[in-house]
Amino acid sequence: MRRRLPPELMGVRGATALLVLALCALLAAVPGSSAAFTARVVNTTDTVAMNKYFTCQAAMVGDNAYYAYPLDDPTPTNQSSARDLSGSNRTGTYQNTAAHSSASACFRDGGGSTTFDGASDYVSTPTTQNNPQTFTLETWFRTSTSSGALMGFSNSLLALIPTNWDRMVYFTTSGRLSFGVYPGSYSVITSTNGYADGNWHHMMATLGPAGQFLYVDGVQVASSTNTAAQAYNANLRFAYTYLSGWPGVVGSNYYFNGQLGHAAYYTTQLTAAAAAIHYASGRPPS
Repeated sequence: MRRRLPPELMGVRGATALLVLALCALLAAVPGSSAAFTARVVNTTDTVAMNKYFTCQAAMVGDNAYYAYPLDDPTPTNQSSARDLSGSNRTGTYQNTAAHSSASACFRDGGGSTTFDGASDYVSTPTTQNNPQTFTLETWFRTSTSSGALMGFSNSLLALIPTNWDRMVYFTTSGRLSFGVYPGSYSVITSTNGYADGNWHHMMATLGPAGQFLYVDGVQVASSTNTAAQAYNANLRFAYTYLSGWPGVVGSNYYFNGQLGHAAYYTTQLTAAAAAIHYASGRPPS
């Protein structure tokens, strides 16, 4: 048996139906009202759907960086800390006084970057790596100077002239980048293009079972089948490493002159796909 609603409820239901119909008619008549219900993404490369990370900080943390330094510290004075996002409190230390810059390497991160003077300042790291043979180095950089090192390892935490040094990324002539290791002889791979152009660039260098690779702005620019580095316990520095004797080194000043942001070290060999993803994480939408 079907029950009939009381008259008062029937009246409410009828009024509700009329109200819904009226709203639908109003929305249909108002230009652009459909924007309340739909959204259109204008993006020819579909990076919104495809990119794994939204920020450079998320990329470092998401791929388990051993050191994850945003280098956005507001007062990078001598012996102050470079904050670490790895979750393991591996803070770096500014050696001599650098300068904070409001310019951010990555579009969505903010916070700024650190300007190094190319004369005396760099960031040291707190732990010695046990003969690393598989690793990834990464940073964003901006410079107009075709000399100095973005980063590199040696067997000394603070001595400017160590007894062993390799696993480094440095500038050669015309602003080209080289990534070098020394497994008994020089294994140096170098980009074809120069990057000392005053613009922000992303760099990733990897060594491991897959070989030796250098990526700039998400693209592989040099490679080698070499899979080994010199055997010693190593300490990493950003914005400086000793470069004496290495192929293509310009002059005798090994300090980086420019800005660095989102510098990282990984104990794994990241892939070409990861290099492209990390670069895209810092780029504005296309």
